[in-house]
Amino acid sequence: MGWTKPDFRHDQFEKDREDCIEAVKDEPEQNVSVEDCLIKKGYESKPEPSSDREKSKTAEAAKTVGKVLLVTALAAVLVAALATCVVLSALTGH
Repeated sequence: MGWTKPDFRHDQFEKDREDCIEAVKDEPEQNVSVEDCLIKKGYESKPEPSSDREKSKTAEAAKTVGKVLLVTALAAVLVAALATCVVLSALTGH
């Protein structure tokens, strides 16, 4: 989802969004969402074009796959290191 308002500036939006995130964290009993806070600051939500949504989904899927591959590679390195330690220990008798 994107956000807009008549005098939209990206740097101001980021500041307002951070302020809203902090307000939600600091006052959870108020039951106000970040989206509600942004609306109170004059922002309107605008749907992303479908191509942008698809790009976002694809990017998120790529990140997930990348994380899985990284964890798999790290696990393989750890297993290889452990096997090397076992072999060296057996060879040296320690």
